[in-house]
Amino acid sequence: IIAALAVIALIVLAVASIFLYNNAVNRRMSELSEVEEEEPPAPPPSPQMQAQMWGRTQPQSFQPPEPAVSPNLDDEMLDILGAGSQSAEAPSPTDALEDSLLGDLEPPPQPQTSDTNDRTVRKQCTECSKKFEITLPEGVDAAYTNCPHCGSEQPVTLG
Repeated sequence: IIAALAVIALIVLAVASIFLYNNAVNRRMSELSEVEEEEPPAPPPSPQMQAQMWGRTQPQSFQPPEPAVSPNLDDEMLDILGAGSQSAEAPSPTDALEDSLLGDLEPPPQPQTSDTNDRTVRKQCTECSKKFEITLPEGVDAAYTNCPHCGSEQPVTLG
């Protein structure tokens, strides 16, 4: 009988502690939500504040340097530089420089050889049924690759 009373007392004590704990948690949550409601949301930063954050004082801090070339060069200076009277007929050095820089950026078109077309394999994925193609390197006739659409591993062979 004493053991049964002890078990009942423990159960009552456990239920009471759970009830009190839930009340304390609910009270604390309501206090926190009231504090959040009282605080107004922070306004978005103004352009001046953003400029301060990023260390800029002007809207555009980059100014390209002005070329300091005087248009009234002496004839002697032009002769020394080799520009002379042919400067009017010849393209300016900046145009030549721009053309050479553009030439470096644009490689000449290379015709595709039929050898690379022979190494290209087109396949339909067995998982998602979408088509993809892959070019196998020289010396490799069969390989496994992942489908670019679903990622499943697919065997590919030449032929």
